[in-house]
Amino acid sequence: RNSGGTPSSSTGPLGAHDGSWYMFTESSSPRVNGDEAYLEATFNFSALQAPQLSFFYHMYGLSIGALYVDVYDGTWNNAVWSAIGPQQSAQSNPYLQAVVDLTPWSGQNNIVLRFRGMVGSGASSTYYSDIAIDLIEVYGGTVPDPPVANFSANATTIGTGGTVQFTDLSTNNPTAWSWTFNGGTPSGSTAQHP
Repeated sequence: RNSGGTPSSSTGPLGAHDGSWYMFTESSSPRVNGDEAYLEATFNFSALQAPQLSFFYHMYGLSIGALYVDVYDGTWNNAVWSAIGPQQSAQSNPYLQAVVDLTPWSGQNNIVLRFRGMVGSGASSTYYSDIAIDLIEVYGGTVPDPPVANFSANATTIGTGGTVQFTDLSTNNPTAWSWTFNGGTPSGSTAQHP
């Protein structure tokens, strides 16, 4: 966690995207090309549909390696999002926003999201490879409750040739109906109020 610029000059941002603090990878010695730093957290997506990860990132420096987002659901799904090499041309450039679709993990629990920063050596040194991330958010709509079927009828006893009007009283906003009338004419309906 850092406020202001990173300890290394000519790499990393000049400050946070939002507020005062951000996370970053420090790539000075004894780091070597290919070293990785991780930041991870576990999430419960069981009540979310179409979850998304949003964050801001800053990757300035001649030796920038790569930034990855990995997802663990019992198996690591590496690089579901990635940025490789410098993404800014100056320390003063604004952060960029990434939005990562996590829909494949909708409705699941114990999902680990991992930021993986990789040190590069594009300038024959890892020194210029500081990567920063800020304003990390996970969001998504909640899964709606399933419809609960219910109805009323204008008559409960009818004679041969009689008719019944059904009224749908279902809750939780159904969007389709399938009525079956055993021995009736018609034998079924997809209308909301047959």
